[in-house]
Amino acid sequence: MVSKFISSIIIFIFSSCSLLIYRGGTISELRKVEFVSQELDGTVTVISLGNGRNRMDAVTQAKKNAIYSLLFKGINSNQNEYILRPLVPEVNAEVKYKDYFNLFFKDNGEYEKYVTNIDEPFLKRIKRYEGKSQNEKYFSSILRIDLPSLEKKLKQDNIIK
Repeated sequence: MVSKFISSIIIFIFSSCSLLIYRGGTISELRKVEFVSQELDGTVTVISLGNGRNRMDAVTQAKKNAIYSLLFKGINSNQNEYILRPLVPEVNAEVKYKDYFNLFFKDNGEYEKYVTNIDEPFLKRIKRYEGKSQNEKYFSSILRIDLPSLEKKLKQDNIIK
């Protein structure tokens, strides 16, 4: 009984220290982007999960996941409350503006102007999951998104009204 209790506490401590947004289950059930806060200037802070061959690739993917979620899915908090609605609410906008978003999300693309990494050193923990034929690394990053500037850009480019 006591050992079960201690085991539970140890598991809780390790699971809460991990900054991956992993709630149990399989890798496909990982939450990609989670709302943290919104500042008075309109910027949004999120925790975003990315994967790649190395940390740099994973952080780049985390940035893309954060912007993509903000554009097309909206972002929830860790309590599954609806926090931010999608900036591009139009149905099938992804397909309609495919060329625009392909350029926007290319490596070193326009999306990087609107998202910055604000990780502190202790947050740079690695979670490694092995697939069937490859070894991918998953990193969570704390990111700040310049929501007002992103919204202004999408309005200038006639993606949203």
